[in-house]
Amino acid sequence: MEQKGYKRKKIAIIFAKIIFAGSCLGFVASKQDWETMKQYILSLNVLIFLACLACFVIAQAIISLRWCLLLNIQKAGVGVWAAVKLHFLGLFYNNFMPGAVGGDLLKGWYVAKHTHRRLEAVFSVFVDRLTGLVGMTIMAVVGFFVLLYQGQASILGNGDTSAAKSGNLMVYVKILLVLMAITVVGFGIILSLRAGRGMLKLVADKLIEKVGRLISSFKIYFYHPKRLLQAVGITLVAQSLNILGLYLVGRNLGIDVEFKYYFIFFPIVWVASVIPVSIGGIGVVEGLLVLLFVKAGAVGEAAFALSLCQRVIVMLGALPGLWIHVFGAHLPRKIEEIE
Repeated sequence: MEQKGYKRKKIAIIFAKIIFAGSCLGFVASKQDWETMKQYILSLNVLIFLACLACFVIAQAIISLRWCLLLNIQKAGVGVWAAVKLHFLGLFYNNFMPGAVGGDLLKGWYVAKHTHRRLEAVFSVFVDRLTGLVGMTIMAVVGFFVLLYQGQASILGNGDTSAAKSGNLMVYVKILLVLMAITVVGFGIILSLRAGRGMLKLVADKLIEKVGRLISSFKIYFYHPKRLLQAVGITLVAQSLNILGLYLVGRNLGIDVEFKYYFIFFPIVWVASVIPVSIGGIGVVEGLLVLLFVKAGAVGEAAFALSLCQRVIVMLGALPGLWIHVFGAHLPRKIEEIE
């Protein structure tokens, strides 16, 4: 009976996310002139769009090398090609299934089939995600303070430069506080539900059983600071390549915003999209991108067209994961040797 209740609540949460995503996306879309939107989309050069798609796919392949590096720290014995395939599998599920970490869970499930060091391999998936978030946060924070140093932070608001420096910094602080509040409320809701408490207890019990290995796995990373720095560096390279492709699309759409702002806006939006209030960040990503680019001087329809292009590129770039799953390329050749 409890299991049925848990499933109903899970379905209700998924529907709530879909409604939230649709509402956000619909609100942003309702503010646009669709005739102008049509002109922007039709003016997009197909070759530039494909170049951006190629940048995204290459960036994802580079990110899979970051995960492979973290797996090697744990001596999991997972090869580069296997890491690439599992990364694209997780990317597909992250973008075509409800939730921001569903693909990570499945990636962890399948990587455990490739090694005897299962717990360590699964743990590396979440360390990889954390490393990616750290890298994107560094890009956003450094970019923002570069603007402050150059006296250009006023691009995100009105008034004189000195007022913009303090005022816009407070805007970022408020955004951070809102995100933290959403996270706290989310955990509070989980704890208030009987099924949620049961799930957390089950997870806690399993973690306690393997706490020794988890602590050892966690400590191993701190014995390899150079490799952790390399992992962050890989993130910066991969995301820079991704942003370069989006900049080309933006320029082709007529968005007259300097290159450096792309390095601030997109990392901020990508970090915000991780918060599980939507399906794959739909609506959240598009709304924030339009807000930021319009503040920087872009036309709303052009900014929305860029956000839609980014969404399509991500989904197209994730499709290799479907091929990998359908043809079983995510499984080890001799799975019985692992099991």
